Amino acid sequence: MDPVWGWIARLTLAALFAAAGLSKLYRPAAFRAAVADYDLVPSRAVASVALALASAEAAAALLLLVPASRMAGASLLWAMLALFSAAILRTRVLPRWIGAYGAILGPATIVALAAGHLRLDVHGFGLVVLLQSAWLVAAGIVLCRRERPAAG
Repeated sequence: MDPVWGWIARLTLAALFAAAGLSKLYRPAAFRAAVADYDLVPSRAVASVALALASAEAAAALLLLVPASRMAGASLLWAMLALFSAAILRTRVLPRWIGAYGAILGPATIVALAAGHLRLDVHGFGLVVLLQSAWLVAAGIVLCRRERPAAG
């Protein structure tokens, strides 16, 4: 398969997470409030945790673009997805199945990457993009349905 498709997949995922991380850094007060809503860290640590999460998300996007750090970037994104999913399971901010999906697939993907069972070639990275996209789309649909204003 043409390696261009692998670059397209990496660029797509990198652009998505760079935009997400940078948007959180651009509007830090809103993201701090979102982190505080989960009530998982002491209030004095919310600002630091929010900054670290947003920065890690943006950094992981950059790591995906450098061949030598591709695995580190993918692992960081899966670890963040697993942590966020664990927070969902604990707080029930979103349906439990969304939390379970990420809490299971995040660590499983990191183990598969570390053991060499999943390579970040065109096919492997395509699978990574598909699995993360499914989680993001599912969470997005739930959030959009939840935030619709009532008619009337």
